[in-house]
Amino acid sequence: MRERPLRPCFLRERGGLPALVLGVCVVLTVGAAPPPAGPPAGPSLRQILVGLDRTSYLYLDTALRFACKETVLEWNRGSRSVHKFEYLFVYDKERGFQDYRMVVSKGRREPANPAALGVRLFLERPYMWVIVFNRTRQDKYRYRILGTEKIGGIPTVQVRFEPIPPYKESINDWLGTAWIDPSTHQIVRVEAMKTVDFEEQNRLEKDGQDMALPMGEGPGRSYRVERVSTDFTVIKNGMRFPGKAKVVSTLYYLPKRPEGRNPEEISEDQSTQTYSKYRFYGVRTFEEVREILSPDRKQGR
Repeated sequence: MRERPLRPCFLRERGGLPALVLGVCVVLTVGAAPPPAGPPAGPSLRQILVGLDRTSYLYLDTALRFACKETVLEWNRGSRSVHKFEYLFVYDKERGFQDYRMVVSKGRREPANPAALGVRLFLERPYMWVIVFNRTRQDKYRYRILGTEKIGGIPTVQVRFEPIPPYKESINDWLGTAWIDPSTHQIVRVEAMKTVDFEEQNRLEKDGQDMALPMGEGPGRSYRVERVSTDFTVIKNGMRFPGKAKVVSTLYYLPKRPEGRNPEEISEDQSTQTYSKYRFYGVRTFEEVREILSPDRKQGR
């Protein structure tokens, strides 16, 4: 049967609104009601990786040069030591990106190697975490979103990064979690460990599940695991720089044991690197930074 077209419900007829039209109005009003608004969808993993790739080129900018004060406070076997350095980051046309640590002695600045000065625990380049997300590295890692969290009042997205074997030193030998500000695609915090420490932690967990250690192992086994973190709390022209880095080295001991014994934490050494008094000799303006990080900008430098 051919249906008659419905007239718009806002048309009135003489003598009032007919009941049939009233019914149509109610149906149309109910049917047209928008669904309840849910929470806005967060950025996809692809959007975050594209944004982080753009951000990485800001930190690989050949014009970027800065210096700052670095203080390393280390607790090692109960003793406390403090080391102060001048940290410099520059770009050299022949050698590429270079960073230097220097100490001031008798009014003179001299190159310094923290390890040679007795510093056991320190993160060599806390500034360079974003390179993990550069497009040249993205086929060497697996990434996934873990969730969201506020860091210092900033809404962030937690992105897990795991290297794909084979592992290569300084290429894909870290795994961990980065807290990303999705509004700027910059890193707010990183917690990570080297692949060798991750494998050592897995050995500890696996051995801890065994009822007893193999014969000939002596009284037990020891395991050392190092973890690092970096907080990007210094902001210059819209770019984030490290304010603090931390390294924690924990020694565990798993004895030959009766059923039910757990690994023992024997000792924990740690160091904290703080960065202050930044001096920038080359950095893009706030407007340039915003333009580079714009979603409308084509991928690339």
